[in-house]
Amino acid sequence: MMGSLNETRQPRKTARWISRLAPPNRLLAGLLALGGCGLLLLALPRLADNLSLLTITGLTRDHARPTAQATAGTERPLADLAAALGSPQAWRQAARASIAGGNYPAAAAALRQALRLAPGHADDWATLAALSDVGAVPPIEAVAAFERAVALQGFEPSFTPWLFSLGIRLWPVLPPSGHAAFEQLTWRQWQWGPGRLTEITRDARAELVIAPILAQDPAALADFERRLQLLGPLDQAR
Repeated sequence: MMGSLNETRQPRKTARWISRLAPPNRLLAGLLALGGCGLLLLALPRLADNLSLLTITGLTRDHARPTAQATAGTERPLADLAAALGSPQAWRQAARASIAGGNYPAAAAALRQALRLAPGHADDWATLAALSDVGAVPPIEAVAAFERAVALQGFEPSFTPWLFSLGIRLWPVLPPSGHAAFEQLTWRQWQWGPGRLTEITRDARAELVIAPILAQDPAALADFERRLQLLGPLDQAR
């Protein structure tokens, strides 16, 4: 209890200390404070190496709650620092902190800044698209971001299944260009991980979406149906 009380008082003491300084010294103190934010930025973990991606699957406010307290108050300093540095990595860190804190609109804004500076990162595009799950990104923007992610990223064992799952969730709002991107992604996942594709499809009850795509290759469709039978119905598996 004493530790938390001291932590609460410390920022107030710092603010009073800065306010008593002469104007030039206030500027110096402000720069030192900004440097402290930089240390905080570097110290932030990668949030399971890609919280903004892999652990955001099925993104919900409930998912963010366990880490929200731990990151409370860090989003704004990180966003300010990112704006000062003009670095895409700084904006990504600000986005991750906002996701962990449940501030999804701020996360989307930070990701847009990161992508403006470095548009070649598939994981940032995919994360932006995934934020549509919680209403932080409009469907039309999510679709465009999903298409960019598919175009930029080849097969990656941890990323591609997640992106495939995201594509299933976006399927109802995908235009023809989005359907083409999802079809490409489906074959990519099937080639490298047919078992995982089948599991994701069964869990999402998306057989009617995936089967017509795989039907372009009768052998692939037959293998897919065989795998589904081996997995059994979703209710039975649970």
